[in-house]
Amino acid sequence: MNRVIPGTITVEGREFLYVEAKNEETFVEFMNNAASFTPPLPPSTKGAVLDGLILIVTPNKKRFLGLSYKGTVKIWRNMLTDYCKESGVQWASIDEDKLITSDESTFPLEDCVVNFL
Repeated sequence: MNRVIPGTITVEGREFLYVEAKNEETFVEFMNNAASFTPPLPPSTKGAVLDGLILIVTPNKKRFLGLSYKGTVKIWRNMLTDYCKESGVQWASIDEDKLITSDESTFPLEDCVVNFL
């Protein structure tokens, strides 16, 4: 998929995105991989990506790490989703009570295991 999922939530200038974590990947490992893969961010980039301190496991056992970012939201979103596309991992957003992944799979949150880290 080459699109951002509708329903990406923005609260007080902070946007939330969930990225597939393969092989027990942690937030730090994901961000190190993304940073080494993507081109340097433009000097005008403001803000940062933070660990959302949440792990969502879908019924088909895919693990999604929660991320949040603010500042130049579009640049951060594009960096994260471009890395996901190129590395073959999914990303997702929450819309109401559902997790919607980049391949358009939908999982009711009540069917997922949600761990606050």
